[in-house]
Amino acid sequence: MATVPLAAISFLAGTSAHASDRTDDIWRHLEDDGLSAVAAGLAEIADDDPDARFALGVLHDLGGGVDLDPARALQLLQSASNDGQRQATLYLAYKYRTGFNVDQDEGEAARWERVAMSQGESAMPLPPGWLKFDPSGSCRPGFRVATHWILDAASADEPIGMGNLAKILRGGPWVPADPQAHIYWLHRAAEAGHIDSMFLLSSYYFSGQYVAPDPERAEVLLRKVAEAGRADGQVMLARVLLENPGGAAHPSAEQLQEAVDWLEKAAAQASAQAMILLGRLHQEGRLGTPDFSTAQAWYRRAADQGSTEAWAHLGRLYETAPGRFRSDRKAAECYREAIACGSILAHVYLGGMIADGRAGSIDQEAAFEHFHEAAQAGSLPAMAQVSQCLFEGRGVRQDYAAAFAWAKRAAEAGDVWAQNRAALMLAEGLGTTRDEAAANEWLRKAAAAGYAEAMGNLGLHYAYGRGVERDIAQAIGWVGRSLAIEPSEHFRGILFELERNLTREEIPIAASVFRELAHVAGQTPGSPLAPILCDLFLESTDAADTGKPSRLRYPEATAVLLDAPVANQLGYDVLNQLLRLAHRLGEDHVRSFL
Repeated sequence: MATVPLAAISFLAGTSAHASDRTDDIWRHLEDDGLSAVAAGLAEIADDDPDARFALGVLHDLGGGVDLDPARALQLLQSASNDGQRQATLYLAYKYRTGFNVDQDEGEAARWERVAMSQGESAMPLPPGWLKFDPSGSCRPGFRVATHWILDAASADEPIGMGNLAKILRGGPWVPADPQAHIYWLHRAAEAGHIDSMFLLSSYYFSGQYVAPDPERAEVLLRKVAEAGRADGQVMLARVLLENPGGAAHPSAEQLQEAVDWLEKAAAQASAQAMILLGRLHQEGRLGTPDFSTAQAWYRRAADQGSTEAWAHLGRLYETAPGRFRSDRKAAECYREAIACGSILAHVYLGGMIADGRAGSIDQEAAFEHFHEAAQAGSLPAMAQVSQCLFEGRGVRQDYAAAFAWAKRAAEAGDVWAQNRAALMLAEGLGTTRDEAAANEWLRKAAAAGYAEAMGNLGLHYAYGRGVERDIAQAIGWVGRSLAIEPSEHFRGILFELERNLTREEIPIAASVFRELAHVAGQTPGSPLAPILCDLFLESTDAADTGKPSRLRYPEATAVLLDAPVANQLGYDVLNQLLRLAHRLGEDHVRSFL
């Protein structure tokens, strides 16, 4: 039995809910007369009915009820699209994107997607597996054709049929989700060699969706997909090698080279994503010295494939690269080209240039419009910019309530800057009801993600008991960890202020935290500096020779500290504060502190 991709069946099943009455009448005779009769009926009205032309084109593409004739299918689909039949346009984009009965051509796919943008609200085609229902909830005859076709194929253990059935069972507005059955058929299809099912199953084992996380199993499946020649699988495997190399912080030289090899294979298949990743690797110098010329070439190749993202990356290269490659004029041109093609990120970049006067004269109102456009489309950096503009009244009337609303929206989506900003506004009652406890929850989220400013602010709240009980250990710890990530004169001053205001009872607690921070700063007890300070701070020979108490030598120890090479500013500050604390308590505490 011949089987076809589910996405192709989906277009047949999803013959527009706004199809003409004549087309619907033809489909109603399906069960009595068979698919051949339906095709014949569609052919009779195809000349003046674009919906019929679309459906007949799909049937010719599938060989359903008519001879398999991809050339005739292409002719009918293009004609229907030219008459505004958007499903035909999306189906053409799908064909060129996947290479179904045509030569794969991402540039041509992108062109048809742009046509679809002009014909309706959504720029993207229906995803594979999306069998469209009528708004009334009744099942169109085309849907029955699709489901029978797929179920028959699955029952015959055909890989494509099993994979398509798995996708249906994932659920949608027309079929209740059945995760257990979805995974069962997905495994069956993958074991039978169905590449799409292997790819989807690998993503589940990476993410832990539907199954227990198993990165090793996921990579095994993904390698099979890549080795089968599927470009998006090759790109995904390269990403895994670059971003999650077996739990290591950075990929090894071998992993890096393997990632490049897979990306080059995918790029040879016209994968714009592969070209963009190769461009980034060269631009960031991950393959050696930054190579802006090669990065530029890869971005241009991806842009020629119709990638809006490539134009944004090319603009970013012109905006940030040093020397002869840097050009604000070219950057702005690329961003505008990307925006014209539907890029959201380019709005953020161009808005920043306009706000700084690097894309003509400074125009804060125009910059805000770009940020707002991208924010409405879901861009987290844009939401942060909109919140900041509303907070400052830059390019728009100052509105704390709106600023908080945008910050909260971005915070809930995981943006750490926004989590910190929402916390500060909650703590002060700006644009919202004052709630220090809620502020601390946002600060903890951002701090846990490693955002330095949130760590410092959380430390301040512990220091002054804002929404929590005062806890000097937590206060010093969070402020110190903030400084370990990002130097800040503001938080450095806070750290010294905390040390100066310690009660005598708090000093040993603080000293313990400072010792922990010494490890963070690279000044461990085994390092050369700490013992030298300790010996200088106590004149130990006096105690050994005479049994008299040691004499504190704070000035000499401080002088050595000032001249000593330390790992960073925090390393100096931490040891300095340990000396100060020991000096305040006396000699008995010096060796335990240092």
